[in-house]
Amino acid sequence: MDDLFKLLPGLLKSMPDSPELRESVVSAVWRRAAGAGLREHTIPGSLEGKRLKLFVRDKIWKKNLESMAPQLLFRLNALMDARLVDYLEFEVAENKFEADKKETLADEAIPAVSAELVEKSEAIKDPALREQFLKSAAVYLANQKH
Repeated sequence: MDDLFKLLPGLLKSMPDSPELRESVVSAVWRRAAGAGLREHTIPGSLEGKRLKLFVRDKIWKKNLESMAPQLLFRLNALMDARLVDYLEFEVAENKFEADKKETLADEAIPAVSAELVEKSEAIKDPALREQFLKSAAVYLANQKH
C-alpha cells in the first residue's frame, strides 16, 4: 500500500490540473494522514481551492480537531509531497455518521478502471481508502483519454 501512496504525488504532477483529481487524491491521503483513530470520526468533503472541508461527528470532535489542525495539515501535505491544502474546515454533520456510508465498489461504477487494477487495489485493507484510490485512478485514466 505504501507503493500506491508514493505514486500519488507523481500522478498529480504529471496530469493537467484537474479539481476532481486533486479532490480525490486529497480525500484518499486524508484517510492516511488522519490515521485509524481519527479516520472513524471524519469524512472528507469538498476541496475548494486549498480549503478542505471535513465532516465530523459532533462539536467535541470539531473542537479537538481544530486544535490539531496545524499538525494534521502538515502531515497531509507532507504525504502528498505538495502543498495542496492550506486550511482545514471542520463541520459537524452527525447525520453523515448515523447511516452506513460505506459504499461498495459493486454499487459504484468505475468504468475507466481495469479489473486488474481493482484486483490489485484489494491490497488496500481500508475499504474507503481503496474506493478513493480507485476513484483517483478513474479520473486519471479518463484524463489520459482526452
